[in-house]
Amino acid sequence: MVDGPTIAASTADEMGDLMAQPHTRTSGDGSGTAETGVTGEADATPGRSTTSTCSGASSWQVFVRTHALLTRQIETDLLSAHQLSLVSFEVLERLSHAPGRRLRMAELADLLVVSRSGVTRAVDRLARQGLVEREACDSDLRGTYATLTVRGAERLAAAAPTHAAGVQFYLLGPLGPAGDDLGELFEPVLARLLTT
Repeated sequence: MVDGPTIAASTADEMGDLMAQPHTRTSGDGSGTAETGVTGEADATPGRSTTSTCSGASSWQVFVRTHALLTRQIETDLLSAHQLSLVSFEVLERLSHAPGRRLRMAELADLLVVSRSGVTRAVDRLARQGLVEREACDSDLRGTYATLTVRGAERLAAAAPTHAAGVQFYLLGPLGPAGDDLGELFEPVLARLLTT
């Protein structure tokens, strides 16, 4: 494990740019006026504050940036040591905890919070490596199962310590004792999102 984070410029499953990009609004005299594109943010006019009026803006910006850098760094570690992207690791881990070590593709997509096409691509990559098998569903001819193979379980077992070390070093360690309650802290947020 390195002493500190080394952020890679890009990875196989790197997140897209989540930050709102400025765009141009044309005024009545034809000149361009820059806008942030973020609701609740004031225009960059002299004498006026450019700080967002949203009381939680600072917390949100820190959360978004931290999440992006955290997932990128953990994925960088996984790719470097095990040639596994973060989404590939998550697929293997979810399957390892499922009954019979298999899940419908739709269930897997819901658990990973990714699109059906996204999980299909991830499973296809893993299947080509012999880490996952795709099986037809007997009760639904249109359904497909993703099943963890023995080789996939071995690859997951080798990569799990790297993932756990990354979570501890980059996320839980800096939080100190507060890290122990992180899951409990986010439970109400998750519950609201799942019922929205």
